[in-house]
Amino acid sequence: MALPQYKQDFLRAAIDGGALRFGSYELKSKRISPYFFNAGDFFTLELHSPIADAYAHTVAAESPEFDVIFGPAYKGIPLAATVLYALGRIDFAKYRSVAYSYDRKEAKDHGEGGTIVGSPLKGKRVLIIDDVVSAGTAKRQAIDMIRAQGGTVVGIVVALDRQETLPDGDGKTSAIGQLRKEYDIPILAIIKLDDIIAAGVKGVISDPDVIKRIEEYRAKYGASEFFRNLSPKTRIGVGLGLVVWGVVGLQLSDRAEERYFKPTEEDRDRLWQMAPRITTVDRNSGVKDGATTTIADEDS
Repeated sequence: MALPQYKQDFLRAAIDGGALRFGSYELKSKRISPYFFNAGDFFTLELHSPIADAYAHTVAAESPEFDVIFGPAYKGIPLAATVLYALGRIDFAKYRSVAYSYDRKEAKDHGEGGTIVGSPLKGKRVLIIDDVVSAGTAKRQAIDMIRAQGGTVVGIVVALDRQETLPDGDGKTSAIGQLRKEYDIPILAIIKLDDIIAAGVKGVISDPDVIKRIEEYRAKYGASEFFRNLSPKTRIGVGLGLVVWGVVGLQLSDRAEERYFKPTEEDRDRLWQMAPRITTVDRNSGVKDGATTTIADEDS
């Protein structure tokens, strides 16, 4: 299935602009990754426009209802403002009352003070916007901060899901999967590692050796939580599809059984003619009864 146009535009901009780079990069986990993504490199209008549009379309298509977009400092700050603006271009009437806010790394002790800039969070449904999930530490801090302010986190949207296991995890679960499990909230991504591989197969990435190394990395560190990695709407779709498939399968199996396995009256007559005839003999009289088809009880 082809990627939606906004995802293709985002992926192309990320590669052309150098936000998505290929090579050899040591991560915090000490793993050597064949690719690296840095949303901080989207600092020109030419690059920032496709990333803001991609976030906005992802939110509009898959996110639950929310009142505030929250961008954790620092990369989340410009994202929160520009994504809200992009949402307004998609459906101004729907998002006109949505606000945005972000946090300060250090509390301000003068003026308005505090750690939150922008919309108050108390009593609000909050959607977190950020670049990636690495170990999940920053997202946990953001969730705790929002809850401490009286807000409710209803979801997280990031640019890239690396789809790889945690270094100290169970060998199956990704950082995003672990956050989903802990907080029971949807975590959406504009693109996944699988999308990058698929783009390489289609020629978006010109060097086949790059794709080979990414596939090897995926095979070594890839998370196996397929169903949990799907968005809530996609999971519902898969579930409904399985239900429909089961119902249709039962209907077809019943029809097939009736058509191919249920004997006709003619079949029954032939089977009756082929059935062996059993005659019984009364031990006292020695008279055979050819019409009897049941074996006499020895005690009779």
